[in-house]
Amino acid sequence: MDEQAIVLNKDRQHYRREQTQNRKLAKVLSAILITYLITWTPYQLLVLLQPFCPTCVNANGWYIALCLCYLNSTINPFMYALCNVNFRRAYWNILTCRFRRPLKQPNNKPFLSETKDRSLVKHTIIQTHFDN
Repeated sequence: MDEQAIVLNKDRQHYRREQTQNRKLAKVLSAILITYLITWTPYQLLVLLQPFCPTCVNANGWYIALCLCYLNSTINPFMYALCNVNFRRAYWNILTCRFRRPLKQPNNKPFLSETKDRSLVKHTIIQTHFDN
């Protein structure tokens, strides 16, 4: 194949990959938005209805609406975990107590910084896995 055909093929692959990522993102955002609407709409409707008709909704209606609001906060982390590989890994590491540990031999890097009164202060940075 000539060079131009290779470049066009790479462009097509890049375009397809980008389209696939856009579709996944649209699905994730749609799922989060739909969940938000389902869980918060009843409460918002009751809040709007309350000034016009205070006796129309009993305590059970308010209780159910508030439970749905709280349910939204409960569902969100799981939705993010289901939709994103990085969230899934982070949750799994937290649940299994697999936190990253500092390096055995920290790399101390002293440096100087100037304060407002122009005096110098010596700092030391201890490098860990998180600094990468």
